[in-house]
Amino acid sequence: AYSVNLANNELSGPIPYSECRKHHPLQILDLSGNNLSGLVPPYLLKGCNDLVVLNLRGNRLDGAWPDEIDESCNLKLVDLHGNHIQGRLPRTLARCQYLLALDIGGNRFVDSFPVWLGQLQELQLLVLRYNNFHGPVSIPPLVEKNSSARYFASVQIIDLAGNGFSGDLPPYLFKSFRSMVLDSNGIAEYDYNVYARAGRSDYQVVIDVAMKQQYMRVAKVPADLMVVDLSCNRFSGFIPRSIGNLTYLHVVNLSHNAFRGKIPRELGQLSRIESLDLSWNRLVGEIPQELAMLTTLEWLNLSYNDLGGRIPSGSQFSTFTSSSFQGGNRGLYGCPLLVKCNLTFVTSLSSSLPPPVQEGSPFDDIMLWLFVGVGFGVGFALTIVLLVVYGCWCKKMVLRR
Repeated sequence: AYSVNLANNELSGPIPYSECRKHHPLQILDLSGNNLSGLVPPYLLKGCNDLVVLNLRGNRLDGAWPDEIDESCNLKLVDLHGNHIQGRLPRTLARCQYLLALDIGGNRFVDSFPVWLGQLQELQLLVLRYNNFHGPVSIPPLVEKNSSARYFASVQIIDLAGNGFSGDLPPYLFKSFRSMVLDSNGIAEYDYNVYARAGRSDYQVVIDVAMKQQYMRVAKVPADLMVVDLSCNRFSGFIPRSIGNLTYLHVVNLSHNAFRGKIPRELGQLSRIESLDLSWNRLVGEIPQELAMLTTLEWLNLSYNDLGGRIPSGSQFSTFTSSSFQGGNRGLYGCPLLVKCNLTFVTSLSSSLPPPVQEGSPFDDIMLWLFVGVGFGVGFALTIVLLVVYGCWCKKMVLRR
């Protein structure tokens, strides 16, 4: 077995044709970070049955992805991120039963949700961000009826951001992400990084993740990094309460959609959540107090909704700035917003002041006549001054004539 790693050079032109030899099978092909153009060679998917890693990330490849994948596919990692590949996602990719990472973000694929990828039991990373996928995220009817069916059961990062997905989210979509759920003892066995084993080599998986309002590259993806990013689509309806079952989630981004209704209280069950973004939706009602109990939450954005009521108080909520809540949300008040932020302080201060003077008391009468007298005196004096000034001015005018 051998590998070809020519990443991050200045290679240009099309990928040359080369036969995969039986005596020296190609297992790793890394041509990422170059200036390669043209089509993805069909022989890489049909003739090279021993290929485990195909990394063509960050080139200028275009055209359609060949739909000619062999039945004996051994691919574990396919990274085409940041090219210009178009057309449909080839259905023969479902033959790659060992596939654990698929990243086709930043291309021009036009297709519906690849529901057929759910049958790949090893798939951990699925990145479809910024393509032209569209339509609803459907779930096979048999999966919904059979609670023991395995569907996207191993996925730990699913990124559908920046597409044209629409409609309601099926509740069972979140129920099927079993790798994001802690076991009954509250312990998950994740003490390694995601890698593709090719012979004696371990090829580390690299992925870009949007979290805490940053888009960062994770060079070594830890197996306990759990991300659901459905932002910048046209999803509508209610946020399924089943998302609360994903107790091992670290990042949830549902921003820039058309979700309506209330924020599910079940989000308070995400005991390891670090980044939560629900901004730019149509959410209403109050912010659940359960969110204030999330001690791991480091970044929150609920802005540009139609939320109301008092912002919950909590140790984590006190660390967020007004930008986490302002924008829309006209009925929202409380710290850190200026609206009624110091209401408690003002109330306590007013209680310590001396009681006001009762209406109709002698003190009221004295002060009233005092102010009336002073006002009358000042007004009378001001009138005399004006008359004198006016008389002098008239006398000067007569003398000039």
